[in-house]
Amino acid sequence: MWILTVLFMMAFSPLLAADLEEWKRSEDWEVALTQALELTRQEKFAEAGALYANLYAAAEAFQFPLQMKAKCLNNYGSMLLRSGRVAEAQKNFQESASYWSRSAGVESEEHATTLGNLGEAFRKSGRYAEAEASYQQSLRIREAISKREPLRMATTLSNLGDLQRLQRRFPEAEVSFQRALQLRQQLLGSRHHDVGVSLNNLAVLRQDTGDTAAAEKLYREAIAIYEEGKPVDKEALAGTLNNLSDLLLAAQRHADAEPLLLKGYEGMKQRQDKIPKEGEVRLTEAIDRLKRHYDRCETLWLKKQMRMSRNMIFATIKVVKSWDLSQFMAMGK
Repeated sequence: MWILTVLFMMAFSPLLAADLEEWKRSEDWEVALTQALELTRQEKFAEAGALYANLYAAAEAFQFPLQMKAKCLNNYGSMLLRSGRVAEAQKNFQESASYWSRSAGVESEEHATTLGNLGEAFRKSGRYAEAEASYQQSLRIREAISKREPLRMATTLSNLGDLQRLQRRFPEAEVSFQRALQLRQQLLGSRHHDVGVSLNNLAVLRQDTGDTAAAEKLYREAIAIYEEGKPVDKEALAGTLNNLSDLLLAAQRHADAEPLLLKGYEGMKQRQDKIPKEGEVRLTEAIDRLKRHYDRCETLWLKKQMRMSRNMIFATIKVVKSWDLSQFMAMGK
């Protein structure tokens, strides 16, 4: 199946099969794979996808080791997942996991990484049972080799916690999120970007369980950490700003929510040209949040005006009712 996909993509790729010769040496192939990663980081997904397809074809043509094919498939799957092509990403991760288990071993960090990625693809497609199985398998491997890659265990715990939260398994999610947070604080320090991610996750959990005061505090801590970043992760910042503004709107705290809504929207607007087509819904959601906010403000203002008018009428009636006839007749003079 994957081979057919590669051949199809090569037919529309800017590179031709003959150009694969430039990657005949494994060193040159690795350099090109790094270039594909950089294109993905820049969100140039079409260029990255074409390069990954050709690199895999080169690995096949020159009979490179399974580890190289597995790495290419995993990286390409991550790019597909990031660009919203979840079903395709899932197939890449499954094939990559198979290659890693046969080459690096079932208990390898590489196998654990790809299993974690596969779990994320399953989660995004709503296949929660399969997602949890992949996450748990990845976690078991990483717990066994935690001395080598302890931070990666935090990533798996964070993803597992998010899945448990979506299933409303709140006590389990709490344990997973707290373990991830503690690992990140111990290894990275309390002001690291990834600590902010963990605080945001815990804030969402608190909000889901109705503890809005604790959620607000955690959101604000995460925002402060993101804003200290050099450079600032505008995507993560916008997400947490939107989460906090939603919480404030639900509490009818419109004056507090408005600056956060505007800040989140402006951050997304600045990077609009980098948002993939599949992710444009996030910008639309930000606009919808602003519209709902102003609609609510208008509704509240109208209600307040009506209440004031009604109160004035009732107050006037009360005064008039206390008048005697001479006071009432004097109104016409």
